[in-house]
Amino acid sequence: MTTSIIRDSSIVLTRELRPTVRDPFTVIFSLVQPLILLALFGPLLKDVPGAGDSGNVWNWFIPGVLAMIAIFGTSMTGSNLMDEIHSGSHERMLVTPLSRSSLLIGRALKEMVPLAAQAVIILLVGLPLGFDINLGERPSESSSSVCSASDSEPCRTRWLLLCENRTGCSGRYSRR
Repeated sequence: MTTSIIRDSSIVLTRELRPTVRDPFTVIFSLVQPLILLALFGPLLKDVPGAGDSGNVWNWFIPGVLAMIAIFGTSMTGSNLMDEIHSGSHERMLVTPLSRSSLLIGRALKEMVPLAAQAVIILLVGLPLGFDINLGERPSESSSSVCSASDSEPCRTRWLLLCENRTGCSGRYSRR
């Protein structure tokens, strides 16, 4: 059963990717469009207040662009499905011996292929610009013992900021 869904999904994926590959302008534009966003809006955000201590806007702008392309890219799956339902081509696909779930899985995978390529390109362009990939490193124990003796409000605020910035959180303080 699983092998038939995988096989059927790959059939739908190749069917959906075939027109995309035949039109290179669409592929090139979809890969370049996020880079245009970075080039146009990135330099304008240099002096944004509250950008953090480092002032590196790329650390929040690039993940925002990645989230945006993921949201809009996956919404295209439903939009393309609605177009096929209105045109009647989806009904023609339903009479094929493909499993029904593979029709949706293959369409979703078709949207994920360009999204993955866009994400890789954005990350590769963002690294020389100063984008730091934070894999969730925690501070050392010596840096976390600065506030261990007191339970003051500035200390609580510091720990909450550390938790929000994902640089570490000891679990001592919670949001009230």
